[in-house]
Amino acid sequence: MLKVLLSLLLGGPVLAWWPGRMPAAVRKAGACLTLAPVAVGFLFLVLALVTRPRQLIGPAGPLLPVFGTMLLAGAYALWPGARPRRSRVIAACFFVGPCLALFALALTVMDARGGTLYGKVTFKGQPVPSGKVLVMGEGGVVCSGEIRTDGRYTVYRVRPGPARITVATYPLAPPGPVPVPAAPYVAIPARYRDFDKSRLTHDVTGGGQFRNLDLQP
Repeated sequence: MLKVLLSLLLGGPVLAWWPGRMPAAVRKAGACLTLAPVAVGFLFLVLALVTRPRQLIGPAGPLLPVFGTMLLAGAYALWPGARPRRSRVIAACFFVGPCLALFALALTVMDARGGTLYGKVTFKGQPVPSGKVLVMGEGGVVCSGEIRTDGRYTVYRVRPGPARITVATYPLAPPGPVPVPAAPYVAIPARYRDFDKSRLTHDVTGGGQFRNLDLQP
């Protein structure tokens, strides 16, 4: 997603500021491609603040004037017209500067959050309906996620880099004084609970990534 946005934000100014002869319609199209993500982000923040002001006024409030400034400065700098070159350059700085700062902030947040692994756990081709998936990332940090009844799992905030994976299922607990619905249990080989023996690995990157875990006897 970030790559698509970066392509639009960088490709649009190339068309809008091309030094050679270029039809006005092409230059306007380049300006629209560049300003479209900013306009969408600005409208999204406005709607979010209107519908949920108490929850979002803290994180989203400071971003609203930033997006507004970028939208106005970008329109002044990119849209074809007989405006002074110096003024257009200054306006372009007010557009490009916040744009680069927002991208740097987004990359920092993504790096801090790490990667998200999701997929399905199966044993002998059948979904494992309960248990836990544990992922050991860089530095020995372990993150875990529960296996749902359909065999699907999600593990958040895994550090980018080579990771080892284990799967653990647990037998039913003995009945207590208050009946509690028990999750289905499927016994799997003990080696899948050991990071050194499971042979389940993944090269984690930032963002979400699909990883099915097909367990064998």
